[in-house]
Formats: sequence, C-alpha cells, structure tokens
Amino acid sequence: MLCECGCGVDAGVYSVDSNGKRKGEPKRFIWCHSGKMANTVLHSMPKPKRTHCARGHELSSNNVRIGSRGYGRCIICVNMDQKDRQDNLKASGFCVHGHKKNRENTDTNGSCKVCRENHCKRRYGISLEEVDLLLKRQHNRCAICPQEFNKENRPRIDHKHGSVNARGLLCHGCNIGLGCFKENPDVLQSAIQYLKETQ
Repeated sequence: MLCECGCGVDAGVYSVDSNGKRKGEPKRFIWCHSGKMANTVLHSMPKPKRTHCARGHELSSNNVRIGSRGYGRCIICVNMDQKDRQDNLKASGFCVHGHKKNRENTDTNGSCKVCRENHCKRRYGISLEEVDLLLKRQHNRCAICPQEFNKENRPRIDHKHGSVNARGLLCHGCNIGLGCFKENPDVLQSAIQYLKETQ
C-alpha cells in the first residue's frame, strides 16, 4: 500500500503485533510521514528545478558557475558581489586587496604600492627599488627606442618568458614587438634585413 502522504512510496506492512496492529497489516504512512510531517516531508518527490536565482537572474548553462562544493552559483551575482566588495573597499580607503591607502603606500597615480611590490616580486622577481634603479640607469627612457616614459607611456618590465628574470624597462610598443618576434634574435635580424632591402 502506498504512503497516504502522497510521496508515492510503498509504506510496507507491520512486521510484529504492536499498538493494536496485526503482523502483516499494511501501514498507512512511512515513519514520520503522518500528521503534520506529511505536509512538510516529501520523502522521494523530486524538488522543482530552479530557473532563477534569488535576485531574479535566469539560471542557464552560461550563467552558472559550479563551486568547489558542487553547488551552482549565478555568475552575475558573483560578479556583482565582487564589484560591491571592491567599491566598498575603495570608499573606505582600502585597495581591492584590503591594504590601507595612505600617503606612504600610494603612488602618484593612486595605485597601491604594496600590491605593485607583490606583483613585481611574484611576476618578475624584482622589487620596486630595483625598478627605480632601472629607470635611473635608462634615463627614464625605453631600453630599445628613445621614447621617454610618462603617465600615458608607462614602463613595462621586460622579462625572459618562462622565468622571473627581469631584463629591462620597455615602452608598450617595443614590449609587444619583442613578443611578436618570439624574442628570437634571428627573426629580428631577418626583419632588419627585410626593412633595409625594401626601403
């Protein structure tokens, strides 16, 4: 006999004589499905699939990120939460990584010196002091072309790809150019020869 709560599962029969019920008599409910629990406990009924998140964004295959615990999260909400956090940090005098902004650890362009120091150490293996020394050694100019660095043309740290060894400071164009030539001197020499022949 099916459970009378509506879950659709067989309630079974009594295995022993108890409480006035005979052995083999069919049960009306599965344990804890009777009374008030019958309205709240849905033993095996599938839950309806959610189509929208709590903020009303549609949950599609393009808009759901599965987290480390296997739960899906709305990507729009995740991005909104991150932006809110960043805006709150900026408004409260902190950088996006939570470092306190003050005159000592803020650059002239408003960026956090602690974050820049960490980035330079991690990515290029040099400190901000070493970057300043490179700037002085290169007379605040690109190591390849004579272009001077300024707010619009900031220095890019050139490094050998696959390592963290910084080689010098380049302008954006020269840095991109080296990357396009795959940092291969033979290819660069061929490009020089080509330009000389076609001028």
